[in-house]
Amino acid sequence: MRWHHFLVCLLFGLLFLYFSYLPIAGNQIWRSVWQGNWIVENGIADFDPALPLADGTRTVTHGWLGHIAISSLHKLGGAHALTIGFALLQTLALILWAVIFNKLGKRSWAGVVAVFVAVGCVPFLWGLQPAVVCQLLFAGIVLTMTSVGDRDNEKDQWTWEWSSAPTWAWMLVGLLFLLWVNFDVSFVVGLVFAAVLAVSRLIDHFRCMADQSIMQDKELWRRTWLFELFLLLTLVQPIGLGLWQSALWWPENSLVVGMGGWSSLVLVSWPGVTVVTAWVFWIACSRTTSKIPTWSLLTVVAASIGVAVCQNSLVWFALLMAMATFAMLPRTQQTVAEEAPSPEPQSADENRPLKFAFTLFCGLAIWIAFSLSPLGSLALGGKLVNENKLFSRSTPLAAANFLQENKPKGLVFAPAYWGDVLQNGVDIIPVFANSNSLPLQVRQDYDAIYTANAQWRRLMNRYNVTDLLIDKSNQRLLARALRKDPGQWKKMFEDEVSIVFRRERS
Repeated sequence: MRWHHFLVCLLFGLLFLYFSYLPIAGNQIWRSVWQGNWIVENGIADFDPALPLADGTRTVTHGWLGHIAISSLHKLGGAHALTIGFALLQTLALILWAVIFNKLGKRSWAGVVAVFVAVGCVPFLWGLQPAVVCQLLFAGIVLTMTSVGDRDNEKDQWTWEWSSAPTWAWMLVGLLFLLWVNFDVSFVVGLVFAAVLAVSRLIDHFRCMADQSIMQDKELWRRTWLFELFLLLTLVQPIGLGLWQSALWWPENSLVVGMGGWSSLVLVSWPGVTVVTAWVFWIACSRTTSKIPTWSLLTVVAASIGVAVCQNSLVWFALLMAMATFAMLPRTQQTVAEEAPSPEPQSADENRPLKFAFTLFCGLAIWIAFSLSPLGSLALGGKLVNENKLFSRSTPLAAANFLQENKPKGLVFAPAYWGDVLQNGVDIIPVFANSNSLPLQVRQDYDAIYTANAQWRRLMNRYNVTDLLIDKSNQRLLARALRKDPGQWKKMFEDEVSIVFRRERS
């Protein structure tokens, strides 16, 4: 091993430690835990039992297998299992993508880019979610496809050669995508990528092979069949054709909601800076080639459109941009020299003392990262930290425990981003809102209460809300109004994160 191997091991070790101590945040984690438990006990439901105000709203459950996997892991080891699982899976996924970048670009420093991808997507790394597993599945698909591809000797660019793919490659890619379809709605990324490969080949055929019949283009038909295979596999899940029927809903498109909802990208923000940096990197690398590959251009355009309308898809954008960029880079003279057979071993390298020093350093970096992580503490018999310290400071754990011990008599109004947290107790707590969709009028009334609109007391009476959970950081107006004039509301609990008010009997 050389110094760049040690650098990659060191950076990935630090990244693993960061993931190991990243606080659990985001309602999607608790949504998956709750849905997984419900699916195991009652089957897949087309309604939310904990959301009575959403009765009659069109709903569809995506990623049933991902929810079951996360809920099973939570049952096995609680929050510690979720933290360790996230660190292992996210790091492994990035390692596979580093291998892909290195294979496409033939650069020793390609693995480091995977670390920068993770750094650029830090605001959207909230913990173990089905999408984390899907990053690993997508990496397996691309790695399998690159195993049958090669670089064009004339253009010195990566070219996909799926026409020569053996049967095992078809079977493996199909199996991985089938798991992806049942794990998370982000399978749309893989479906779009397969479509991009087919369309780009069609464009290249008319540009460069116009004299050849389209029926003779074996590569075009193989890529088209791959897209059709992926499209067919999307129906191999419990809701079947209902998946694509729900994609036609408006404005609550189920696929968009599953990816994080409509959220336009703001350039003056962390995601915006990441997108601009990726584009600058791609443009700079495109200057090294005389002709930009069609598939690379279409990939970055499709990824940019996706992140522009849904900034929560930033992770997928970063991975696709890096892949499309490395495929354009020409091989360096050093890479060509390394690939050429050497008639005789270099005696200077044999006589170099401690030629295995960087190999030892790599092993040392991996061991230190492992021993300092919670996984290392668990394996070496150390003491794990208190489970409550694994959550972000904004998680209302104490308030959720209070409501579990002091059962509400009716509906609980809480911020929608806390609704899923409240439902992960022994008993189901009926909440006003959570991460699921609500009817338009109910959503408007929710916003009015959340922002302490002048009508908020009347609306609370209208919906028969008996308990009120307030976020002290984001609902200061509502907290101030209740402190000034509590009326029939009595404060039952308060800590540095939240306040619980309960309606007194009149």
